[in-house]
Amino acid sequence: MSANTVVHRLLGSPLAPLLGRSLTVLRYRARSGATISLPVQYARAGDTLVVLAGDAGRKTWWRHFTAPAPVEVLLGGDWLAATGRLDPSAGDVYRRAFPRRAVPPAPRFVRIDLR
Repeated sequence: MSANTVVHRLLGSPLAPLLGRSLTVLRYRARSGATISLPVQYARAGDTLVVLAGDAGRKTWWRHFTAPAPVEVLLGGDWLAATGRLDPSAGDVYRRAFPRRAVPPAPRFVRIDLR
């Protein structure tokens, strides 16, 4: 079982608070029709979540959001409908929430607006 699978299951359980308040699961339908679920760390500002796609050069999930796209977010045990999109300016929210975290030179920030 992968680490992502373990985190995903924990976030959907009563043990979720043990993982902290900045982890969630994103779920969306890929262009192929497959449902993709992945745990991510996020920064929150009101009804907006900002996710930094770590090691973006080797990952592809964030490319789904080059145009606004529907996504579901697991928060507080509930799946919430949202819209995600790449937004370089959303990095300010992330940097305020995680001032000690290194941000790569060409970061990919996905902004998620809760509906």
